[in-house]
Amino acid sequence: MNPIYAANKEMLRMYWDIGRMLQQSQYTDGWGKKTFQRLAVDLKNDYSEIKGFTVRNMQYMVSSSMSTIKNW
Repeated sequence: MNPIYAANKEMLRMYWDIGRMLQQSQYTDGWGKKTFQRLAVDLKNDYSEIKGFTVRNMQYMVSSSMSTIKNW
């Protein structure tokens, strides 16, 4: 497998896993949108070298994991 495709596959899998974890936590803990805002700030502060943990991206991660589960 091409290394670029392998890296992309792993990144997508990570985003899906994060989305699934966020969705499960939202369901069990009753999170709102402000939680994503706080989490995005915390992740940006703790992992400044990693990009992509914005509120919108986390919402996409949750949405993606939910649609994938529905399609199984």
